[in-house]
Amino acid sequence: DFPNAVKSPSDSRIERNGKKVNVYMTSEAPAFSLDEIAVKLGDEVTITLTNHDKVEDLTHGFGIEKYNINFIVNPQETHSVTFKADKVGMYWYFCTHFCHALHLEMRGRMIVERA
Repeated sequence: DFPNAVKSPSDSRIERNGKKVNVYMTSEAPAFSLDEIAVKLGDEVTITLTNHDKVEDLTHGFGIEKYNINFIVNPQETHSVTFKADKVGMYWYFCTHFCHALHLEMRGRMIVERA
């Protein structure tokens, strides 16, 4: 069991504490539980992703290209990444591991606004 696991999609949330932003979300083919994340320039962002799929080989990836982020989350596991939001703009996050017939629909956007 992972101590920071997001128990259900309804537990998905974005928490801000000063310049630290914690994003808690789930993946379950073919969707992430959050389709938009808004942060401010200079924020330290931690994205925690729990894969809720139960099929043994239904692995998901999580990538944000311009931030050089790409990690894998196996079924029933949780992983996280921390980075600094240092580029203003809109950036797609997407599943980087083929998971489902609708794999290409598994995406959302991160908006980095001026502080």
